[in-house]
Amino acid sequence: MKIQTVHRITGKHMLQDSVGAAIWLDKPPPKEMIERLQQGMVQLGWSQEDYLVHHHAHGCAVVVSSPPDQLYTACELLEWAAGKHDNFNTVLQEQQAERNIKLVELHRHANQNQWPVFTDEDGLTLGYGKHSVTYPLNDLPAISRLPQETPKRIPVAYITGTNGKTTTARMLAAIMRTSGFTDGLTSSDGVLVRGDWAVKGDWTGPGAARIVLRHPEVDCAILETARGGLMRRGLVIDDADCAAVTNVSADHLGYWGLYSSTDMANAKLTISLGVKRGGVLVLNADNEFLVATWEKWKYRRPDLDVQWFSSKRQGTDLAGCVVDNKVVLFGREIVSVEQIPLSVGGAAIHNIENAMAAALLAHQMGATDEQIALGLGALTATPDDSHGRTNVFQVRGATVFVDFAHNEDGLRRIVDMAKKIPAKRRLLVIGQAGDRGIELLHGFATAASKLNADVYYVKELPKHKYDACPKMVADQLVDGLLSGGISPDRILRFPDEVSAAKQALADIAPGDLLLLLSHEDYAEILALLAT
Repeated sequence: MKIQTVHRITGKHMLQDSVGAAIWLDKPPPKEMIERLQQGMVQLGWSQEDYLVHHHAHGCAVVVSSPPDQLYTACELLEWAAGKHDNFNTVLQEQQAERNIKLVELHRHANQNQWPVFTDEDGLTLGYGKHSVTYPLNDLPAISRLPQETPKRIPVAYITGTNGKTTTARMLAAIMRTSGFTDGLTSSDGVLVRGDWAVKGDWTGPGAARIVLRHPEVDCAILETARGGLMRRGLVIDDADCAAVTNVSADHLGYWGLYSSTDMANAKLTISLGVKRGGVLVLNADNEFLVATWEKWKYRRPDLDVQWFSSKRQGTDLAGCVVDNKVVLFGREIVSVEQIPLSVGGAAIHNIENAMAAALLAHQMGATDEQIALGLGALTATPDDSHGRTNVFQVRGATVFVDFAHNEDGLRRIVDMAKKIPAKRRLLVIGQAGDRGIELLHGFATAASKLNADVYYVKELPKHKYDACPKMVADQLVDGLLSGGISPDRILRFPDEVSAAKQALADIAPGDLLLLLSHEDYAEILALLAT
């Protein structure tokens, strides 16, 4: 039995509703390990805690709940039970070092009074955003010394999905800003407050959410939440007003026990656990994995108001749909799709779907129909507004479309859009990171082949090679294009993203459409487009 990883669970999680820890193993745990785990829980005095064994296609996870002040102890306990070390005193010493009676009492008091509360290494926080107060863990106040006023909440939305979550989050932020809020946004580009950078980088985990929820100006939190954060740590809070899952498809499989699109749908639907009782969950009715998985998942949240949207059909079961080229919410026309710049004149169906998700979330967070329309119309297809997604440029009479599409479903949507845009020639720059298997690489290339582009510029991604050889990844993409019917004379190879982009930009002529997928050197791509 091999230990793959051990980690704390700091909030509600796909595998359990409480804090604790998990250990991931390459095979089911032996009976002796479970017996040691049970014995250790007794020795720690954890009479109120529990454990479970979660089996998946290639191993299992053993998960244990713990008091809120003993998460590292839970990790030590699992490692001891798995035989990583034999000295139980190590576990007891960790418990002694971690134990924080005031933290437990404050959490219990907050929960009993339904106060907003969350904790990490930086402290215990009561209230959200501009109403928040954070106390250091080594200097927590007694309950009697807490402020008399009840800690206040702010509107909060979770957003996840395989594709579209960043764009949906940006659309929602634009709507809420139009509505007069000071929005705090977490995304794969960074943390922004009122559209200004607070922290740059891929910030879609609990740490980013806490930055926003502690910010002294923020009165509206929009939390893009990725699979990694959900599976590693769980949710930061469990009383958000609403949440949305944009879609689910095969990507990032093979990690955290997720080996199918259904597994991924289960992971993404974890955000439903982070919504307050009676809150809103927005789901894509056109996504078969979401529809099927929610039927099995909804028993965990039967109280939620589930609002479905669709770009393909209309019906009384839908909260959002498209009628006569207009976005309709609850039977009311909100905005024409042509008035949404990121819809690219209605060609980008995926961004119409993202707009509906954002609009439904905004409605729950207090925005009016007019404010929703204004916000969706204010977000332009430029790097300033939509960094790295749906960026449209005119270069020497050609249209250049820069996007982050990085999986089969995302690229399929870009290809569908491109087919609707008139062009003399269509050119495509593609590449893929080294953390995808052959099946996903071929699926990505197959989606690209559906464009039947005049030229394919296949790039290597050396900065995202992981354990793979970038050249071999590109080889698989070329094989997929050839299998898709693309002739070898239409395929060019490049050692990196910038060299591929340089050649593609040199080749374009008036009337051409260049789809330039940028995954690694976006700043350099923008510099090339500016010359």
